[in-house]
Amino acid sequence: MMWTRALFRLGSIALLVFGVGCAHGRSIKHGDEYFERGNYEAALRSYRDAQVARPGSEEALARARQAERLLADDATERLRAAVDGEGRVGPALQRADEVLGLVLSEDLQRRVVTQVESSVLTLVERSRVGGRLANALAILDQAQFVANSHPGAFGKGYRVFSHRVDELEGQWSEELVERSRAAASGGRLASAALYGAMAQSLISGAPSPVGEPEGFARQVRVQHGWAVVAQQVGGDRASSVEETLRAREPFAAIGFGADARQYQFEAVMSLEGSEPRVERWEEVEQRSEEYQSGTREVPNPAYLSQRDELIEAESYVVRLERDIAKSEHELHEYRREFRKDKREGMSTSLSSMGIEREEERLSRLHEDMIDARYRVEREYLELQRIAPTLLEAVYSMHSYEVVAQWAELAATYDVVIDAPALAFEHIGSVDVAEREVSFRHSAQPVIDLRARRDPLPRAAVLGELFEASLAEGVADELLTGFERYRRQFVDRPGSAVERVEALATYILLSPQRVDASLAHELAELSGVPAPEAVLTRLVATPGARVAVR
Repeated sequence: MMWTRALFRLGSIALLVFGVGCAHGRSIKHGDEYFERGNYEAALRSYRDAQVARPGSEEALARARQAERLLADDATERLRAAVDGEGRVGPALQRADEVLGLVLSEDLQRRVVTQVESSVLTLVERSRVGGRLANALAILDQAQFVANSHPGAFGKGYRVFSHRVDELEGQWSEELVERSRAAASGGRLASAALYGAMAQSLISGAPSPVGEPEGFARQVRVQHGWAVVAQQVGGDRASSVEETLRAREPFAAIGFGADARQYQFEAVMSLEGSEPRVERWEEVEQRSEEYQSGTREVPNPAYLSQRDELIEAESYVVRLERDIAKSEHELHEYRREFRKDKREGMSTSLSSMGIEREEERLSRLHEDMIDARYRVEREYLELQRIAPTLLEAVYSMHSYEVVAQWAELAATYDVVIDAPALAFEHIGSVDVAEREVSFRHSAQPVIDLRARRDPLPRAAVLGELFEASLAEGVADELLTGFERYRRQFVDRPGSAVERVEALATYILLSPQRVDASLAHELAELSGVPAPEAVLTRLVATPGARVAVR
């Protein structure tokens, strides 16, 4: 008994060693394949899997070190290329971040970190000298993110990038304050608002240039905004248009009623068209519906499928019986040949091997037969559990008549917006059509359909729907006209300074509806990242500090 246990333990150990050896060799092989294709990340992961499978493997360690060196080379080369102008710094820093997360060797980590610091500081200084402080700060922000992600590689308390950020933010804030003052003294209030707001966002409590950025923004909106006066439009309808417009563009420089007094230019809005009347008519529809008229017995698909499984299992038993019969015949022949060779004094090795082979094969076939007969029994019991047939519903068609009673309120208006002081006019058309319908038909007991008679559509309900749709259309035309008016500021050519003022004015008049290409142009000309966000904060939350970076 004891020798049996010992033999079992030795067999288990042998299997474990064999499995570990296979895992180690397989991981090395996969790593080499990835390495040949230049996929050093996947190769490194495979080599580390090999180290896990066989701790202390010098072969796996050497290959992993080689893959780490090539990854570090790739990261440093990309950073050098960014410095030389042959690549972009963003992807290069992203690659350095990935490599630092993969490389375990301290000397390789130190090499990548040194190259990151050198390249970043060189590019930042180059941007600073070129007057592109926003670009320099963006590079430092990304580099600081890499440093924060790998404190072990950069060292605890690493502050090189953050110190440089503080220095550049101070310089940029001073520059922005000077720009804001110059713009304010030159009457370019939109530019003054943009630069002043950005300066305040960089350093809390930054000195205000001339006035406050919020005040500059307010003056721009007052000077160029619209005070809408409704003519030939009822008070309720005008209020509905105002409510709809405020819901869609709450920060547009368009005022109604009491709010209109704060804007300089008067824009007269009128609707030209006749008031609609409710039209009613009936339409008769012929409908058909299915109903269950009976049932019929059909074969059960599950039963048929299970029957096929049973037939297959029985067929397999027949095949095994045939193979067993053949094997027993072969075994009988080998035994006869063995006895003959032994009587004649000839070698019995071939016949002995045949006997041994056929006995093993016959043993396997008998084992398979046991499983096959068990499967037949199991499939048979499962077949007995399933019903051979099912009851299927039989459907028929039944036709009947439905009367649809329609009501419609429809009209077409010309929306005219006229700003005489600006020599600006916008005319648009609004089509509104609201319909309601009710149905009535008799009871149909054959298909279990109850009688139906809906109340007729009410004119008051149609009127509410009509006014809501009209308000949407008029508000849309008003915003379309205001967009055309805003575009006049940016469609005129001008110098870089004039373009900044025009673009900032365009955004301030409706900061939630901004052309992305124009916002990008303003960012390029002014050096202020996301200028639409800076100016939106001035309009949305007066007095608050703007946080952009």
